[in-house]
Amino acid sequence: MKRLISLFLVAIVGAITFLGCSKTENTKVKNEKETITIMAAASLVDALDHIIEQYKKENSNVEFQVSYGGSGSLQTQIEEGAPADLFLSAGKKQMDALEEKTLLVGNSRIDLLKNQLVLIVPNGEETEIESVEQIEKASKIGIGEIGSVPVGQYTKQALEHLNMYEELESKYVFANDVRTLLTWVENKEVDCGFVYKTDAIVSSDVTIVETVDSSLYDAVTYPMAKIAGQKEKQYLDSFMEYLKGETGTDIFKSYGFTVIVEE
Repeated sequence: MKRLISLFLVAIVGAITFLGCSKTENTKVKNEKETITIMAAASLVDALDHIIEQYKKENSNVEFQVSYGGSGSLQTQIEEGAPADLFLSAGKKQMDALEEKTLLVGNSRIDLLKNQLVLIVPNGEETEIESVEQIEKASKIGIGEIGSVPVGQYTKQALEHLNMYEELESKYVFANDVRTLLTWVENKEVDCGFVYKTDAIVSSDVTIVETVDSSLYDAVTYPMAKIAGQKEKQYLDSFMEYLKGETGTDIFKSYGFTVIVEE
């Protein structure tokens, strides 16, 4: 009888110990810090930083490492093995290239946002440029680098439709990303430039001369997708849902983006 009681007590102690360890492990997982690495188009910097700031207020155990730049340059970095959990591009072309190379997590890709192309000039400067057709009056025209920066590709399409691109080639100054281009116009280093509407409206140092006719270039679409081959992150899906949710969409709209997931 004493032996049975002893065995019973040992079993109870073992069960309590097991439950205690399980609880500790679960708490450890729940409280463990996690870092999400994002590569995003430069035009997203203000809106995405704002969204991340709000998300972290609700999820204190997650940190973010974000690299902003030209979408083509970021695409190349991903192809060369740079670690990234999530990619937000300013064009479909770059995301298509990654998808063709099976570098995206299946079914994770969605089209998130839309934008518009605008022509801007510096504030406080007298200018004869009052429309796209008048950019020939400029000495220096800022545009995105054609090979790797989507805003440059959209600009080239628009100017080609207007039969203006080739005749103005000697005046182009090419930027590696749209925010560099915006800075050039702000600092009067170029006479005018083509950026996204969302970039122009956050600056008090530029004036929008014209919103470029959207029929002249491909739709400015921002897809996002998870990058294949990365360690699974417990907060990543949550953050992607946050971008599409009420808070994320409200913030994107406040910066001038059109939210596709609402359409």
